[in-house]
Amino acid sequence: MRGLLPLLGDLLPVPPGVAGDDWHGRAAAFVPPVLPETPAFQEALDRARDLVRAEAPHEAWTVLKAALPSWDPGPTDRIAPVILLADPELGPLMTPDRAGAVLTTPRGRAVG
Repeated sequence: MRGLLPLLGDLLPVPPGVAGDDWHGRAAAFVPPVLPETPAFQEALDRARDLVRAEAPHEAWTVLKAALPSWDPGPTDRIAPVILLADPELGPLMTPDRAGAVLTTPRGRAVG
């Protein structure tokens, strides 16, 4: 197969029952590690997911927006809470305007 997946060959693990050259199978079986969030931000994520399931997306976004200042990259080099895009329940909430709000909201520890 041509494209991006063969380039990721060294990064994608080969799970049991999937051939090493089965790029689609390897990509489909890949589960990214869950990065720890601060307790306040994790609570907001959980509450927002509950609101999405209750078909209250506006309220879910309100909870997330209020929690953005409590987001902290922790010991990683993350520059933004990517979980908001990657999460299958929360990702659909992210419009271009909301993504802009995520990127421009002061949050976490001060650098310097």
